[in-house]
Amino acid sequence: MLRYAFEGLGCAVIGAATDAANSRSSRVLGRLGMRLLRCADHQGLATLFYGISGSEWIRGDFMPGE
Repeated sequence: MLRYAFEGLGCAVIGAATDAANSRSSRVLGRLGMRLLRCADHQGLATLFYGISGSEWIRGDFMPGE
C-alpha cells in the first residue's frame, strides 16, 4: 500500500491517525515505518498522528517493528 502511494501515485507524505488507547494500531503504524508526529485531542478523543515521507520510506530511514 505504501509502495503504491509513493511510487504509483507520487505522494510525498503519508499520514495516519489512531485512537491513543489503540496500542495495536500504533504498533502496526510503527512497523510500517511511520513516526509519531503528535498527540492531540480530535473530536473529543486523544489521538496519535503518524507520518512517513517518501524519502524516508525509499531510504529505509526507519526500523520496521519498532
